[in-house]
Amino acid sequence: MASITPDFATLLNQTTLKDPTFLGVNFGGEVPTAIPALTVALFAARASTDHTNITDLTLDRSGFIFAIACLAPSNTPAPLQIKQGLDASNKPADSFGVAFYYNAPVTIQLLGLQQNKRYDFYMVSSNEDPSPAAIFGTPIKRQNRTLSISTTYAIALAASLLSVAAFALMI
Repeated sequence: MASITPDFATLLNQTTLKDPTFLGVNFGGEVPTAIPALTVALFAARASTDHTNITDLTLDRSGFIFAIACLAPSNTPAPLQIKQGLDASNKPADSFGVAFYYNAPVTIQLLGLQQNKRYDFYMVSSNEDPSPAAIFGTPIKRQNRTLSISTTYAIALAASLLSVAAFALMI
């Protein structure tokens, strides 16, 4: 299979006053048909009081990575539901993110999460095809808990006290 570059063009029908209609994708010749294998390195999720960053996501070839967050416990949604930002019952997930992978690890930030709650995070890979005909990998599920404001302040206070103590020792 020839190398596929991410510079494809979506063609839109803009002859009416309605929303544009998807017509197709030009990949410069070859449409990628292999499913990119998603690697989640140790689920390097960094939680705060209202969001989580899922870092160091990689694929074995270029493609899209879609991610959602749902309050735990939750059922695993289908790949197309994750792509559309929906949970397993077709309701909007608590948060949604997408990234395009091309030869470098990516981060997806999931915003608007409640503090001090446990979330299920679902991630799925897709080939470069943004159309409904895209092919998907198997969803990957991980869990994480957002921090509470008191935990965040305690961590910041502890870091400040350590900095003051280190400075005092240098004097």
